[in-house]
Amino acid sequence: MRKSKIGKQEFIEVVQNYYRHNNKILALIETLDHSYTAADALSWCLRFPFPSRFINNALYSRNMEQLKFCRFLISDASRFLQQQSKHNSSKQFYRGMKLSSELVEKFVKNIGRLICTSWFLVCTKSRIMALAAASSPMCRPDLIPVLFKIDCDSTTPYVELSKNVSSPIIVFDVCTAFRILHVCQDQMVVVRMKIATDDGRKMAREYKEKHQSIPIETLLDQLVNPSKPCIPQQPPLNQPVRNKGI
Repeated sequence: MRKSKIGKQEFIEVVQNYYRHNNKILALIETLDHSYTAADALSWCLRFPFPSRFINNALYSRNMEQLKFCRFLISDASRFLQQQSKHNSSKQFYRGMKLSSELVEKFVKNIGRLICTSWFLVCTKSRIMALAAASSPMCRPDLIPVLFKIDCDSTTPYVELSKNVSSPIIVFDVCTAFRILHVCQDQMVVVRMKIATDDGRKMAREYKEKHQSIPIETLLDQLVNPSKPCIPQQPPLNQPVRNKGI
């Protein structure tokens, strides 16, 4: 894929067409069009239902056409996050969620290894709030409550967004590397991880050196889009998405 120069205006045109029968989303698109600044990119990336649903759909379905229109937004958000000042001390953050038994088993089998997020990882300072999120009832009884405990040193870039005064959310950058330290399977699965930024950069550098003749954009596309992806049927960008539970 050639390096994309697609910016906000191209993104706006695509999503306006994509959601052209969804008046609620069209109103949000208009707000983004008139008020967007690069400094607000991270907050925009996390806004639900738009544009977070559009971006996550592209990530999970490995839709490269859709992703290329989101790159300016992701790049602005990542750049903003990397520019944050260093923190004074090491800390521990939490994330509560539900996972399938297959995913939990993958964590168990990969203790000691690196994992990498494909999106901004949102955590909390509050263990109580994370436990509540992990324990919240769901319509899928097959999912297992999981508490992530993440050790973070002072050199790790993250940003604190004060959406809730009692417990601000903590956001780590896209593709932050973590090392799985321990998995405890008791009444609740507890996965302990630590930030492994240097190890992640080393692995990425070695991968790039092995494939020096391949453009970096192509490498990224190959990592996101494996040779035999399982892609759900998605409407093309020229097909509208109607109001469905928004």
